[in-house]
Amino acid sequence: MKDIEMKELRQVYKHIFESEAGKRLYWDLQRIANQNKINSDSPDPYACVYKVAQQALLKRIDNMLERERPNTQKLTEGNRK
Repeated sequence: MKDIEMKELRQVYKHIFESEAGKRLYWDLQRIANQNKINSDSPDPYACVYKVAQQALLKRIDNMLERERPNTQKLTEGNRK
């Protein structure tokens, strides 16, 4: 991908994910991608690949926005009740 195309694509990501609706969507995606832990007692290779793909997608969004990954522990604490 050319540098100009990448800059334009970054702007699209920023336009979407830096809006209020985009921020809510991003945090919901973070919550969903981090709410289930992979069980090492009965590993399911498909579940593992699925989880890695979810996290890779979120990493792509973070990279395009040029920001650090958030602390996901706070997102999953509410699910332990």
